[in-house]
Amino acid sequence: MSHVHSNTTESIGSAWAPPNPRVVVRQAGHDEFGAIGDVLDRAYDTSYGIDDDYRDELHHLERFDGLADVWAARIDDDLVGALITPAAGQPSNYVVDPPVPEIGFRMLGVDPAGRGKGVAKALIAHVIELGRERGAQRVGIYSAEHMLQAHAMYRRLGFVRQPWRDSHIPGSDVPLFAFVLDIPEEQK
Repeated sequence: MSHVHSNTTESIGSAWAPPNPRVVVRQAGHDEFGAIGDVLDRAYDTSYGIDDDYRDELHHLERFDGLADVWAARIDDDLVGALITPAAGQPSNYVVDPPVPEIGFRMLGVDPAGRGKGVAKALIAHVIELGRERGAQRVGIYSAEHMLQAHAMYRRLGFVRQPWRDSHIPGSDVPLFAFVLDIPEEQK
C-alpha cells in the first residue's frame, strides 16, 4: 500500500503547530534508495560523524524489503529527508516491551540544506498518522546516547524518555535511549 501525506495533520495535538504544508511525505521507491542513502549519510555525518559500518547501512536500504517501509520527504521536488517504519504486518515498534501498541521509526534524517523547514516534524507527523491507521497508541523510538540534537528535537515535539526501556546498539556498548510520544486521539 502506498501512502502520501501532505501535511494536513492538524489533529496531532495542541502542542503541535501544523507541519510545513510544502513538505510532502510519501513511500519511496527502490529507485530512490541511492539518493535517500546520500541524504541520510549527510544528515548523520554532519551532525554526529559516522563510521563506515553505519554509512554502509544507510546506503543499503534494500535490505529492509518486506520488513520496513522507507519514506521520503520532499519540498517541491527536492529530497530533503527520510525515515524508516516497520512494514504493515511487521512488528510495529522498535522499542522493546511496549506496554501499549506502538509504532516506531528509525534512521530519521534531514539533509543539512533542508533543516529548519519542518521536515523532521512532517516525517514524525506522518508516523503518527500511520500509527493511527495501524491501531497504535504511541510512537516509540531509540536514539543513541550521543545524538543530543535529536534528543532535544524529540523533547520539543513532546516525546518523553522511558529509561527503563533503554538498550544498546546490538554488538556494541553504545547506549540507546528510549523515547515515546502518545498519539493523541484524532480530533473531529
